[in-house]
Amino acid sequence: KKAGKIRNKLLIYIMPVVIATIVLLVFLTATLSRKSMTAMAENELDSSITNQADNIESWLDENLEFFATAKQTIESTHPDAVQLQTMLDSYYGFDKNSPDGLYIGTAGGQMFKATESKKDTSDPTSTTWYKQGLTRVGMAYGAAYKDASGNNVISATGILNDGTDEIKVIAADVTLDQISIIVNSGVKMQDASSFLVDTSDSTILAHRDAALVSTTLSENDKNPLMSGVAKAL
Repeated sequence: KKAGKIRNKLLIYIMPVVIATIVLLVFLTATLSRKSMTAMAENELDSSITNQADNIESWLDENLEFFATAKQTIESTHPDAVQLQTMLDSYYGFDKNSPDGLYIGTAGGQMFKATESKKDTSDPTSTTWYKQGLTRVGMAYGAAYKDASGNNVISATGILNDGTDEIKVIAADVTLDQISIIVNSGVKMQDASSFLVDTSDSTILAHRDAALVSTTLSENDKNPLMSGVAKAL
């Protein structure tokens, strides 16, 4: 009887300790597992982002290299109007990512483009691409915008030195469609998605919801995810 009482007392004192230990172990295991899964998820997302960034940069650089080469060729040739038209026609369709090919606007309001190009020719000096091109000599990309046809594009532009005194800007457009494909298909994590933002002006360049493309990311967005991203940026 005495041994039984001692055993019961020991159980009364030991059981709470055992239970507390088990609860603590379960809590620690869950916490460590959660941290481990979170770290794995973040690493997977980081890998996706890096992959997307590399692909987008490579794609943009490849197109820009072609545009810059075409610009240098025109500048070194010093073509007259007829020769320039022939050169622009030859570049049309050469780069599938730039449907309208290369085109040129002058300070006098004149426009040169490929014969088959559907690019708007009215008042080039008031366009976004012309104003962007006036800020640089080397061919470079500007901010995204909607062209006269309503397409979301990025223009590679630069001042053209063709040997004449008139200021000219040469340009070529790339649509955001290919960038959207890269962004939307480059996420490795299941059930995850991504979108691309130009941090200089908070313009959404690519998103699975086409209606959000070319809109501005805002902290006042009703979508808590979008407003949260805006605050983070």
